[in-house]
Amino acid sequence: MPTLRRSEQVLHQLGQRIVHGHLRPGSILPKVEDFGVQEGVSRTVVREALKGLEARGLVSSVQKVGTRVRPRSDWQWWNTEVMTWAMDSPWNREFFRQLTEVRMALEPKAAALAAQNATHEELDEIVRAFRKMEQALGDNQAWAIADYEFHQALAEATHNDLMSSLLRVFQNALIQSRIATIHVLQEEAEAEGVQHGEIVLRYHGAVLEAILQRQPVKAQSAAATLLEAVERLMRRAIPDSQETN
Repeated sequence: MPTLRRSEQVLHQLGQRIVHGHLRPGSILPKVEDFGVQEGVSRTVVREALKGLEARGLVSSVQKVGTRVRPRSDWQWWNTEVMTWAMDSPWNREFFRQLTEVRMALEPKAAALAAQNATHEELDEIVRAFRKMEQALGDNQAWAIADYEFHQALAEATHNDLMSSLLRVFQNALIQSRIATIHVLQEEAEAEGVQHGEIVLRYHGAVLEAILQRQPVKAQSAAATLLEAVERLMRRAIPDSQETN
């Protein structure tokens, strides 16, 4: 399987160059033969990588022209690799901003549905995830995982398969956004004389309380407040200078 592994390396290399803006929409990629010589790989490896890019909507093959980078609106943004390349981009503030906007459109409604539809077992799972967040205070990696588990448990409790499936796609991005905002949380916590996780824990606690009380409107409002705080932290965490044009 060495050829497949090398093709994946080329796929990631080209994918990053496209998503990071080094190869802009409308650009024509080097010919298969030329790129193979340049990178020291076979034409089969290059073709496999290009197929991967095409499957993710980043490029298309144009007869007598070559392989062209497609408009950003055509990219498969929910693909795991595309999301990873976007998060690694020098302009990732724009990606995280858009991700937060999508979360604001989905998660407050998910909280309302969870308050309305969750079974007793699902409520226990949400509580269990929240307790893990409490126990993870001071451990950034454990907190990020517990934070995701809380939101995923909430999504599962909506009993909406489409919503829970889409929110599951956010897993890696949610962890990365948590890492991106950690230093801002630490600054705010120092000003308040508390651990940095306690600030966000308060917002999650309000969401949990509303769900346990079976109050959909209150749960929706609490989730919106939480995400507004996330958006504010993201604006502070990643400077404006990193925004894409």
